[in-house]
Amino acid sequence: MCLQCRACETACPSGVKYGYLMENTKLILETTRPRNFFKSFLWYLGILIINKRSLLYVLGNIIKFYQKSSMQLAIRTIGLKYLLPEKLKKIEQNIPTISTNFFHPNSKTYLPSPNTETKGKVSILAGCVMCITDSGAIESTIRVLTRNGYEVQAPKDQQCCGALQMHAGYKKTTVELAKNNIDVLMSNNPDFIVSCSAGCGAQLKTYDDLFEEKDDYYKKSVMFSNITRDIHELLVEIDFKKPVNAIHSTVTYQDPCHMVNVQKIYDSPRKILKSIPGLTFVETTQQDICCGAAGTYSITQPIMSDILGKKKARVLINTKSHIIATSNPGCAIQLRSSFEKLRTSQNQKLPKVNYVIELLDRAYGNGE
Repeated sequence: MCLQCRACETACPSGVKYGYLMENTKLILETTRPRNFFKSFLWYLGILIINKRSLLYVLGNIIKFYQKSSMQLAIRTIGLKYLLPEKLKKIEQNIPTISTNFFHPNSKTYLPSPNTETKGKVSILAGCVMCITDSGAIESTIRVLTRNGYEVQAPKDQQCCGALQMHAGYKKTTVELAKNNIDVLMSNNPDFIVSCSAGCGAQLKTYDDLFEEKDDYYKKSVMFSNITRDIHELLVEIDFKKPVNAIHSTVTYQDPCHMVNVQKIYDSPRKILKSIPGLTFVETTQQDICCGAAGTYSITQPIMSDILGKKKARVLINTKSHIIATSNPGCAIQLRSSFEKLRTSQNQKLPKVNYVIELLDRAYGNGE
């Protein structure tokens, strides 16, 4: 039932690396625990889709057609959902909203904004699921970096960071993905590797844990991890340009577990939000409650994940905020789903879920 939210690691006065222990124990359990054929096939299929970007986009287009057509509306409102088995109902309820446009890493070089001093080069990890569910946040990240003087490239041959594979007990696959990403993302000799996903950033920063000192990739992985930054962390580090356009909204920030517990980043997203003119920042209570997404947890423990998601959603709704800002696709998907499940009527106004980087991009005069 453990979320692997790593809050125990933050609380431990001795600094025990519980995350490392959890992941390796899980690998042992997953390789020795018997699995039925159907479940093993589903896991294999899911990992294959995440690993192959082309398959992920095909799946994204299928879901987008389902959502844009009248099919989902019929399933959810006309009563067809009562004909579905309970497991299928839960799966349907948790299908994430798909972006209108997908993000395609294409090795294009995005140059710094005109009249901006060039500070360096950045390779950005686009991730996997985020490319089809929150592509706007990736595009915002690129625009914000160029506005702050960085040349940005999203290398075409990059792959998934491997976090979901590691959570599921597929270490061999995770190592292969890590080797590929180290080679691809460092190929243009960047000053920084940047991620706008808390889960991906946490995984990239611990690539060196995947290798032993005798391995060929160990030194590369240490160098890679040392120059990896979360986008919020980097912006505060370089003293980002302060925005001038106002956003007249009340905003609360939701801390992703892999941001605050693993990367130890708490202040940076808040500093960015508080720099936006017109924005009223409201702190939430019970900040340390996980939203229940937790990588593959929403799949392996759907009941507990749903309970935690609704609990977190109620706490955030009580802030009376217009926008809940976050920095992780798993959290964004879970929060949107939980808000929708708590909706009592179609006229009820629930907070929108945006990324911090999207709001900064908007305050710079870009984005939606």
